[in-house]
Amino acid sequence: MINITRLYCFFLVVLILPGISCGKKDTPAPPPVVKNPIFASATINGIALDNTVYGVNTQPVIRLNFTEALLQSTIASTIRE
Repeated sequence: MINITRLYCFFLVVLILPGISCGKKDTPAPPPVVKNPIFASATINGIALDNTVYGVNTQPVIRLNFTEALLQSTIASTIRE
């Protein structure tokens, strides 16, 4: 009787373990959609660059506007003096 019980338990474990281990795995979340910012406008000392700007001082405030926010970590590597 003991041998049949052990054999029954062995087959029960052999049949159940593969079913448990082959369960559905969690799928990773898709990466976020990357939006490329598009240049919208520029100003020098508050004057739009639609036309030629005269009388600009030696240290002007240049402001660039984009459609999306820019990541500061990517800006530093692309700006050249």
